[in-house]
Amino acid sequence: MNIVEQAAREAWKPADRRAPWEWAEDNFKVAVSPFPGMWRSDNAPWVRKFMESFADNRVRSISIMCAAQSAKTETMIACLCWLISEDPGPCMWVTSNEDEALKFAKERMMPSLKACPPVAQLMPKSRELAKAKEVFFPHMTLELVGSNAPSKLQSKPRRWLLMDEVRNWPPGALPMVLKRTRTYWNARQVVMSTPADEHDSVHQEYLKGNQQVWKVACPKCKEKHELDWEFVKWDTNEKTRPSGKYDFDNLSKTIRMECPACGYETYDTPPERRRLTKGDWVETNPEASSQRKSFTWSALLPTWVRWAELVEEFLSAKKALS
Repeated sequence: MNIVEQAAREAWKPADRRAPWEWAEDNFKVAVSPFPGMWRSDNAPWVRKFMESFADNRVRSISIMCAAQSAKTETMIACLCWLISEDPGPCMWVTSNEDEALKFAKERMMPSLKACPPVAQLMPKSRELAKAKEVFFPHMTLELVGSNAPSKLQSKPRRWLLMDEVRNWPPGALPMVLKRTRTYWNARQVVMSTPADEHDSVHQEYLKGNQQVWKVACPKCKEKHELDWEFVKWDTNEKTRPSGKYDFDNLSKTIRMECPACGYETYDTPPERRRLTKGDWVETNPEASSQRKSFTWSALLPTWVRWAELVEEFLSAKKALS
């Protein structure tokens, strides 16, 4: 099949109207994850609403402020595969720097694109058209660049802007790249990053949106609350801190999250952690423009992140600062 015929078939195929997370469950294979194999939204149900916003042409800007290793990058790769297959347009993925962009392209992005059948069949055979950081599909272009390459950030307009780990970008890079989508009525700008400091560029983008937070209902009092660090408790006594030094094996058994309304305790066990993934998104800034969506979640939510590790990191950092 030549390029013209391939492009024509792609243009005339019926559109898949399913949400991107539903499409991904049938088509996207996870490359690097605690859950290898076909992508399953049940492993991270909190990303479903973000993925639905990703496919909504009424939405122009999406910002995700979340913890590291909490499914954010793999989710965006799944969205990338969906847009290549179902809603193509010039796309730019921007990461922290050019070296990181090349590493990311080789280790995660390209293997994921080739493992997704609807995308793999569109991949050019020529090396001139399918480079490490640039792919010329029959119906769109995909470019992966580092935020430390100003000349590339100021290049041609892009309909899709996928921006990863913005907290590591040099000053001025984010406003520069956001201008690339002005000529597209159905453009999408997606910022996904762990935050560094309060009111940094990641936090500012989140504040511009409708500021959705993940809340779960307490099994006892039914009140909904966030998974906030202030609700995480542990015992400090002679068993958990003998002679003034923490015994993390014993301390980990006492770590729990207390409901702020009634004090109900949730421990780090598989059944109780899975319950926390069955929450709802709640808007805290409904006055925001309907074109701007923003989401946040902490490391307390992903079931594969042990709370004991978070508490140990916290206590170690606290000790280092004392």
